[in-house]
Amino acid sequence: MRHTKEEIRQMRNARKKRRRQQKSEIKHAKIVEDAVRDVRAEADQCKSQALKYNELCKKSLKANNQLKRLFNDKTNKKIINQKNMCSNPNIKYPSINVISPDELVIANVESIGSGVFGNCFVKAFTRLGINVVEKQLNNGDIDQLYNEAKHMQVFSHRCIPHLFGIQVERKPLSLIMEFVEENNQLMTVYKVLYDPTAEKTKLGMSIADWLRICYDIADGLDHMHQKGYLHCDLKTNNVLISKKKGYIIDFGKVRKITHSSAKKYKEVFSHIAPEVLQGSPATTASDVYSFGKILKAIAQEVNSTVLLQLGKTAISSDSRKRLTLLGLLIALNAEKIH
Repeated sequence: MRHTKEEIRQMRNARKKRRRQQKSEIKHAKIVEDAVRDVRAEADQCKSQALKYNELCKKSLKANNQLKRLFNDKTNKKIINQKNMCSNPNIKYPSINVISPDELVIANVESIGSGVFGNCFVKAFTRLGINVVEKQLNNGDIDQLYNEAKHMQVFSHRCIPHLFGIQVERKPLSLIMEFVEENNQLMTVYKVLYDPTAEKTKLGMSIADWLRICYDIADGLDHMHQKGYLHCDLKTNNVLISKKKGYIIDFGKVRKITHSSAKKYKEVFSHIAPEVLQGSPATTASDVYSFGKILKAIAQEVNSTVLLQLGKTAISSDSRKRLTLLGLLIALNAEKIH
């Protein structure tokens, strides 16, 4: 049976349609396959990191327990017990590892960071075979040391350096934490933006990189707020950059949201919200103001209209008109994706 010209044309069009549909299905399947592969790769990477840190944690806890049994200094034992720095299930605070100074070997004699608190040094942590940062406190205030250590442990988050423990056997007392480095040094946002020695790092970063870093800061700050705490001292010097990721540091001025009280400032600090400088208690909105100042500082140095606009919405003199942290996270995530 012979087909008419119209039937032949219709069959030809049907074949073309099937081919187009097949190509479309193959293309869609390829996209799905690539997406699944990316998700699996990321999941495998996360699993690998989790296993790595789990093993390190087990080794650290085991060695820490051995050290506790070897401690003969009754004074240190008394201090540690008084400050809830032991693994007692009846104590309301989480256990904090105690690290012997003999486990810390100088890796770099020069300080990699300094401030009112004291100095930071890179040390080799022999228990785990890794480099860490030792933050030494000049004033020897064990309450200050413990409070910052406790907060770092409570705030465990991808955008906050991991706390390995504290060193209280010798002065200066110190915090031992993850070495979040860039080119083997601590690289703050302030240093990248304004220090000529960090020009290479600055030039190697795109607007998209800065958006990711700002998102990380917002994510870490939001995590703190969800835990019920305020940072109260967020500024470009208290944010580290490592492998194009942002990390919040310095928790010496952290306050509980519910227990925040007014404080008198003898001088004006540009990163502190105006209402706080005028005597009002710190709030989540005052932390947002400090974050907005970071956004604006970055925007002005890297010429980002998006970050500048977001920064302006966060630093309104009227705290009620500031964009919330959730709003900033949503906006940054949308820009980060695109």
